[in-house]
Amino acid sequence: MYRVEVPSLPPSLNKFYAGMHYRKRKEYADEWHGLFLGAFREAGIPRPLPYPITLDVTQFSCPERDCDNSVISAKFALDALVGGGWLPDDSPEYVRCVVLHSARCDTKRKNKTVILIL
Repeated sequence: MYRVEVPSLPPSLNKFYAGMHYRKRKEYADEWHGLFLGAFREAGIPRPLPYPITLDVTQFSCPERDCDNSVISAKFALDALVGGGWLPDDSPEYVRCVVLHSARCDTKRKNKTVILIL
């Protein structure tokens, strides 16, 4: 198992697709791909990963977001795993399951995204 933490949250899924201009969506996607690439490198995740993997995503936020908003973090994380050479692609052969969680942030009210690669 590998654990990666990014001390931030991407925009909510509702905000991302509710009329946001495609260039702004591209900016967010590029930013988050880079954040996850850096976090995966820093965590020393080996290339290539043994597969298939399960990707477990938890967004810690205040106020707590709906669980399905974590799907955008999963999308960006998988794109980074493929783009960074950890996985050949994100098809079912390589990614068995994606699990989404939502949780209230800690007492310091710090938002974060936690990725577990199982």
